[in-house]
Amino acid sequence: MNSGSHDSSELRAAGPLDAEAETIRSRRPSALSAPSAVALLRRTARDSALLLAVVLAAVLAFEVLFVRGVTDLSGDILEFWRRIPFVRRILATVAGIDLSAEVSMSALVALGMVAPFYLLASWTFVIVTALRFTVSELDRGTADLLLTLPLPRCSVYVCVSLVWVGGALLISLTGWGGIALGAALAQPAEPLKLQRLGMVVANFTALLLAVGGLAMLAGSVASRLGPALAIVLVVLLASFLLNFLEAFLPWVKRVGVLGVLHYYRPVEAVASGRWPLRDILALAGAGFVFWLTGLWYFSRRDIPSA
Repeated sequence: MNSGSHDSSELRAAGPLDAEAETIRSRRPSALSAPSAVALLRRTARDSALLLAVVLAAVLAFEVLFVRGVTDLSGDILEFWRRIPFVRRILATVAGIDLSAEVSMSALVALGMVAPFYLLASWTFVIVTALRFTVSELDRGTADLLLTLPLPRCSVYVCVSLVWVGGALLISLTGWGGIALGAALAQPAEPLKLQRLGMVVANFTALLLAVGGLAMLAGSVASRLGPALAIVLVVLLASFLLNFLEAFLPWVKRVGVLGVLHYYRPVEAVASGRWPLRDILALAGAGFVFWLTGLWYFSRRDIPSA
């Protein structure tokens, strides 16, 4: 009687992860795998829901305001850019906008999907979610408890991945939805080509898959959150730098193909109307290779006890 009361009080005193793990382990082994995976998936989604909601709201608001700003100031913006050779070169190389020709409203609006704020907000969710349930568990001392659940490590890895992949798709669609909502509110003189902008959604989703796969790999290889985050940030900052330097140093183009932003050119896709299939496949393929390598490391790594 006292033993049962003592066990019950210990379970109540434990954190939500401890209680959830203890509840799952107490079930019959034959009925553990699927319920455990669902429980882990729900927990991961629940813990990531607030960050996802903030990012979705920020992306939606940014795109609506960007479309409104471009609608009101497009003529002045283009005239100002055309007067500055430095800006013309940057926009031609980084964004794919040729200011010597006529620039459509849809191409200008597509700039909002390559803006640093849009990229960083989206990357934040993917990186934080991927690292939180790989390397962050080590920092919190709960990795050994998590991995004693009746689930193979690959199932844990897949459950975490499903959450950030689903979030990445929602973020991409929200960006497109923000543009559509902004166009409905601002009523630009030239109707936006929303179908062409939809191609950017696919390209951006592939970009997020590449970043998420890289984050999963970094979280699986590193034993602490700091080094894992540093790996991802160094790769992304290097990609930003290569993308920028291509406008001034021709030889950088030979190594620029190593950066993820080299394969994300939304303005070019909108202007040409051609699907960027090569870029989408390159990003998705790189993300899958990163993710698969991370799975291999995660399944074999030693997990220190708390």
